[in-house]
Amino acid sequence: GMSPIYGQLLSIRRCVKIVNPERGREMKNIKRRRYSEAFKKEAVMRVMAQDSSIHKVSRDLGVSQASLSKWVKKFKQEGSSIFGQEETEVKKLRAKVKRLQDERDILKKAVSFFAKHEG
Repeated sequence: GMSPIYGQLLSIRRCVKIVNPERGREMKNIKRRRYSEAFKKEAVMRVMAQDSSIHKVSRDLGVSQASLSKWVKKFKQEGSSIFGQEETEVKKLRAKVKRLQDERDILKKAVSFFAKHEG
């Protein structure tokens, strides 16, 4: 059957419509807020890292618990693949740093070689 809480919510909704029929229509027209991927990641990380409750983080960020729960669930299913792009970028940057350090070392040796053998 229907949960008592859901029943109460339906009753409250009916009362709201009776008291103010326009209110019911307004509620349906509210656009769903869109959150950036960065915001979702931040929210999920807060839940995971601090081991904070979904309730607390959703309240702190002003996001519905349902949305936050969905994001956390999605993250757990997909694992770190959400962060795949960043990982790829980090690997590329590390390789670039290594290459630049190697080039620098070669140039240092060349400078020292030419300094010794000059004149």
